[in-house]
Amino acid sequence: MKTKNILLTIGGILLADYLLAKINTKPQIIIKKNLPFNYNAQTIPPFGIYIKESEKDNQKLLEHELVHWKQYNKSGAILFYLKYLAQKSLYGYDKMPLEIEARKIVGESNYCQNNYTDCVKKGDSITVSNSQFREF
Repeated sequence: MKTKNILLTIGGILLADYLLAKINTKPQIIIKKNLPFNYNAQTIPPFGIYIKESEKDNQKLLEHELVHWKQYNKSGAILFYLKYLAQKSLYGYDKMPLEIEARKIVGESNYCQNNYTDCVKKGDSITVSNSQFREF
């Protein structure tokens, strides 16, 4: 009986999370002076998209982050985060399918789709240029 109740609870949480993602289609855009790890933007479902102040007018960067928001809309925050973290662990940031999808949609070159950190640091990305990108 305990196992059944636990499974029902987990199922209910996942369903509620999924339904929230389906109605939360317009993210709040939050401008911050700086973001962790020298990122230029971060999508944090269900709270919104965080953009570094210096990039607040960068439409390509916003388009990239909106792809991540749509990815969240498809699965809910819990499954989005699990998938994102699993892909990052398996493939690394530059090669993970969720990131490559966003890069492809905004029109990054084939090289930059698979070598994004290098492209951003060298100024070859159409999304953003940041010589200290992802430095800890």
